[in-house]
Amino acid sequence: MKDKIEQAIDMMVEQTPEPSMLYWGDGGQFEKEYHKLWNELVPDEGEAETSEGELLRAFARIMYDRYNNGFGNGPPTDWWDTVIAKEDEIKKNMVDPARFDKFVRAFERIEYGEDYVDEWEGDYFADDIMDGIIAYIMQTQVGILALGDWDER
Repeated sequence: MKDKIEQAIDMMVEQTPEPSMLYWGDGGQFEKEYHKLWNELVPDEGEAETSEGELLRAFARIMYDRYNNGFGNGPPTDWWDTVIAKEDEIKKNMVDPARFDKFVRAFERIEYGEDYVDEWEGDYFADDIMDGIIAYIMQTQVGILALGDWDER
């Protein structure tokens, strides 16, 4: 079972597309796994029961606020704290861990009013971070995902 997970992660490294709002348009590399994990780990209302569910919920809410509201209420720093708490785990599962740091800097520039939302470079890195989050959660929540879903890649 662990071999299948490692194979899926290796395939992610080989096949990662250029980040460009893919998850927002239902075209993310792990879109099927994302929806499965979301349905199992994230409740319809309130906080998730697991740290993995809360991590998925937090990053999705950040990106929802970005693409639906343009951070019109200011950047969602409370959700961001949840993502930063798992920084090491996410970076281990990213094709280019430096993109996480670049996203953090872009997020901070928005937070401090130093950057324009419509030209936000953080959009470029969001899909890679979501890939890293999903890969991390796939390793910790093996029972949720059927291995057959990964064999299709």
